[in-house]
Amino acid sequence: MIDSSWGGTPIDSWISLDALSADASLMPAFAARAHFADMQTHAGLIESAEKTADADAAAHNRPKPSHPWHPDPVSWIPAGLYNGMVAPFTPYAIKGFLWYQGETDSALDRAGLYAKLLPTLIADWRQQWRQGNLPFLFVQISSFDSPPENWGLIRDSQRRSLNVANTGMAVTLDVGQRDNVHPPDKQTVGARLALAGRALAYGEADLAFNGPLFRQVTHRGGTLEIWFDHAEGLHSSGNDLEGFEVAGADGHFIAATAKVQGTSVVVSTPEVTEPVQVRYAWQNFTDANLYNGVPLPASTFSAQVP
Repeated sequence: MIDSSWGGTPIDSWISLDALSADASLMPAFAARAHFADMQTHAGLIESAEKTADADAAAHNRPKPSHPWHPDPVSWIPAGLYNGMVAPFTPYAIKGFLWYQGETDSALDRAGLYAKLLPTLIADWRQQWRQGNLPFLFVQISSFDSPPENWGLIRDSQRRSLNVANTGMAVTLDVGQRDNVHPPDKQTVGARLALAGRALAYGEADLAFNGPLFRQVTHRGGTLEIWFDHAEGLHSSGNDLEGFEVAGADGHFIAATAKVQGTSVVVSTPEVTEPVQVRYAWQNFTDANLYNGVPLPASTFSAQVP
């Protein structure tokens, strides 16, 4: 398998230029690159000012000031990392792909495009290797306090990408840390990927590798009932079920009380008398704690009553 995770890079840098340019709806990726390149024209002055501030703080025995992250501009070129790090390997026979990325695309101006970019990446790599629908296994980004980014939207976009055939997702909400974008628990991530790999790449058809995945939501009086696939043994890992929010027609989400009832969850709050939307584990950092009997955690999702 190929593990093409690479910290601090947007997903479009891993997609071939042919695939990116074939879909006009992906043109915002090029616009984002143009904006990034424009910002780089001032990078030298900004970094020089930061060094001066650091030196001044050191001279006066003050803590060093914090500065924004400055990514490598080469890694932000659309198709740039594909050309340098993926294309050379396409002549080789492989068993499938492992993918762990998404944090960089959580910026508010990029997050909305991820739902199109991840399926494009999957289709592109499969086409480049010419070995059919190779298994594509990916890690849903974890849990991290990173305002004002939208990690919930990225996680939900990753979940929706499971509509692509022969894909699997490892949910890692429960290994995230509030103040660490790179949580140290890699063993859990690897173990969950291994379950999906054994099932999809190595034919262990009866092996359970999914946590609860949203199926549908229905009205139930003043409450909403959410139904899941892979819901056998549905339970919370604590006394109270955390992470559910509901909204009425105004779209304003409020934390809701949630209770497991068999293979479904019923949610409500007196503050929203006519709920029509529900979401789970949407906050960048979340204490969401819904599991099935495997046990594997439930994925972030958002949904509206039909």
